[in-house]
Amino acid sequence: MELGRHHQLVAEVAAAAIENPHRERLLAQQMIALFRTGRQAEALAVYREARQTLLTEHGLTPSDQLRAVESAIPRNDKSVRAPSAIEYPVPAPVAPTLLPQSLPAPPAKFVGCAGPLRRLHDLLLNPPNTGSVGLGVVSGRAGTGKTALVLQAAYQLRDRFTDGRLYADLGAENASVSQVLGQFIIALAGPDRPLPDRQAHRAQLYRTLLAGRRVLVVLDGVEDEVEALPLIPAGSGSAVILAGRRRLPVLAGARQVNLGMWNVDDGYALLASIVGPQRLAAEREDARRLVRLCDGLPLALKVVGNRLAARPHWPVARMVDRLLDDRDRLDELAYQDMTVREGLAREYEEVSPTAQSTLRSLATLPMEEFRSSDAGHLFDMAEAEAEDILASLAEVNLIETVNNETTPGLFRMWQLVRLFVYERAAEDDVAPDARMAEPRPTA
Repeated sequence: MELGRHHQLVAEVAAAAIENPHRERLLAQQMIALFRTGRQAEALAVYREARQTLLTEHGLTPSDQLRAVESAIPRNDKSVRAPSAIEYPVPAPVAPTLLPQSLPAPPAKFVGCAGPLRRLHDLLLNPPNTGSVGLGVVSGRAGTGKTALVLQAAYQLRDRFTDGRLYADLGAENASVSQVLGQFIIALAGPDRPLPDRQAHRAQLYRTLLAGRRVLVVLDGVEDEVEALPLIPAGSGSAVILAGRRRLPVLAGARQVNLGMWNVDDGYALLASIVGPQRLAAEREDARRLVRLCDGLPLALKVVGNRLAARPHWPVARMVDRLLDDRDRLDELAYQDMTVREGLAREYEEVSPTAQSTLRSLATLPMEEFRSSDAGHLFDMAEAEAEDILASLAEVNLIETVNNETTPGLFRMWQLVRLFVYERAAEDDVAPDARMAEPRPTA
C-alpha cells in the first residue's frame, strides 16, 4: 500500500478481511485499496457492512480509524489517496490471467428454440436496471431442452463475457452451494487460494473476485432460488443463467423464459437432425404424426429419433404404430439412459397428495382444457382451493397455463402426463371415481 501497488492487493486484502471481520485496520486497508482503484461505492459499502456487524454482534461502533477513512473517501482526502512520491500509473484493464471455462460443451446439433434463445440473449445483455447483473431464468418440465438452451446461449455469448464462464449443476448428487462457491473461487483465483470455512465468507470472496470482471455464470438444476442467491454476482458486468424445472419468481430482476412443448415444425426439424432429412422426407406425414404422439417433448423426440437411427431398416410408420397404444407408449419412450417416465415421476412426486389426487381425476376428464372453477365444481372443493392446487401443478409443469387473453385462468394437460398419471393411479391401486374413464386414444 505504501508503494502504491494497491491494484495488486484488492483481492488479497479482501480475503484477509473476510477471514478476520473484526480487524478494523484490515477493513480500513480494504476500503483504501478499493477507493484507489476507482471503486468508491464498494469501499463505502465495506464500512456500512462493518458498522452493521459491530453493532449487531457486539453493540459497538466503528473505531476512530475506520470512521476517519469513511469520512475521507468522499472528500478525496490526501490520507486515502495513493502516495505522490512514487508514481504508479493506473494500468489499463486487462483480462485476468485465469479464464475459467468450466461449461460442458454445447450440443453438437442445436435446432428449434430460436425465440427463447433470442430472449435469453436479451435478458443477459440488457438488464432492466443500469448497473445490475444480467439475469435470466429458464424453466420447463423435464425433457424440454433447458440445459441444451443455456449451453448454446453460453457458447454464442462467449465473446461478450471475456473473463470466462462458470458452470455448476445444483441438482447433482451431493451438490451444495458452499461446495460450488469453493469451486468457483478456485477457478477464479487459482488452486493456491485459501478457502474460508463459512459459506457467507466464501460468498463475499467470490463476489470480490468477480468485481470488475465480465463472467457468465450458469447454474443448472436450480430448484430453490433463495439457496442460489450467494452464487449471483453483485453489480454490473457479469451475468447469470439459472435453469430448473420450477419457475423462480423470488429473484429480484429475474425475467423468465419458460420452455413448453415444441410445435410440429420444430419437432420435425429435431427428428431430422437425428434420423436424417432424406429418410424423414420419404415419410413426412408419419414423421409429423410422430411429433404429435410425443407431445412435441424434445426428450421424447430424441428417444424415438435415436431408436429409428439405430434401426435404419424400420420405416417411420413402424415407430408410429408402436406409440399408438396408450398403454405401451411410455414404455416405448425409453432408450439407453433416456426415459420420459423418470422425469414425469419426479415432477409428480413433488406435489402434495391432494394435488396428486386432483391430477389423477383431471387426467380422465373428457375436456382438453379446464379452469379452476371446473375443478372446484367437479371435485367438490372451493374454487380458491382449486386455484391453489392448479397453481402448484403448473409450477412443476404437470399442467400448462393456456396463454389466451380472452379466457384467462385456462389450463391444459399434455397427453403424456395423462398417460403417466393414469398409469400411476393403477399402480397405486387408486379406485377411480364415477367420472374416471379409460384414457382417450391419441389421433
